[in-house]
Amino acid sequence: MISVVIPLYNKEKQIAKTLQTVLNQTYQDFEIVIVNDGSTDGSVNEVKKFLNPRIRLINRVSSSLFLKT
Repeated sequence: MISVVIPLYNKEKQIAKTLQTVLNQTYQDFEIVIVNDGSTDGSVNEVKKFLNPRIRLINRVSSSLFLKT
């Protein structure tokens, strides 16, 4: 099994297409881990629309996951 880790921050309009693209792969032995880093738009709601046991959502309160350069 492989894990596909997707960082998420305010990408409400893109996340559904991203998830659908991964789910449509021919190789099916995977999990998708979404790390939401304090999104303030509807990103989390878009992820929750996917009722798929291979998708796991991790919510962080603040947007401090990535270093700013």
